[in-house]
Amino acid sequence: MKTAVLFHGLVQRSLRHVIGSIRECLLDPLAARGELRVFHHTWRLPYLDNPRAGESGPAMDVGEINRWLPESEGEADDEEEFVRTIDWSDAFADNPMRHHGVTGAGADASLRNLVLAVHSAERVFDRFAMSGYEADVVVLSRADLQFTRGVVVPDPTPEWTVFVPSFHGWGGLNDRFAFGSPLAMEIYARRSAFVEGWLLSPGRRNPEWVLKRWLKWRRMEVRMIEFPFRRVRADGSVFPLDQQLG
Repeated sequence: MKTAVLFHGLVQRSLRHVIGSIRECLLDPLAARGELRVFHHTWRLPYLDNPRAGESGPAMDVGEINRWLPESEGEADDEEEFVRTIDWSDAFADNPMRHHGVTGAGADASLRNLVLAVHSAERVFDRFAMSGYEADVVVLSRADLQFTRGVVVPDPTPEWTVFVPSFHGWGGLNDRFAFGSPLAMEIYARRSAFVEGWLLSPGRRNPEWVLKRWLKWRRMEVRMIEFPFRRVRADGSVFPLDQQLG
């Protein structure tokens, strides 16, 4: 089985704290079943601004990726430059991220981080596609996840099916980790235009619901998997909502 693992988001943020579980539960089991290549896309930024996670201060250098994940092929784009390309005023006016006690500037920062994550997923898939690597399975994951058990990937993987974690769907689908065929994961990853349309639509719901709506519209089958993990902050602490997982 030939597998591509794609990391997206702010990859360097917590990598030093979770790389052990990433290797033990994800990369090593996949490499044991055949050929494996790793790709990433991240953002360069001078400081962290994530009120929902209680994070602020200087950001980790992208060199952290080369240190902890030297086999990964990837790139880093300037976050502030990208943020300036979007008119946020209408999106902020009725911000759907005003939940879990986050309001005002904190909700606006959460919304920006969501859009950055979606575009990062699309860019790392572009990187994989341009490589010419003919994978049987593509895994798309955030890089701040502490996995608690080894991943089990069916071989062969159904072409029109996306596999997602069974928890934290919040009325939709967990959008932190997924795998499937290259075709299925291309559809999964290339949803930035759909998300940006959702930002300007009335009656907006949460990002998990949007992912579910997107996959349904594209007529993708979704299968739930028991694959628990915890989100880890830049300081190594576990996100409170995730402490009981695994």
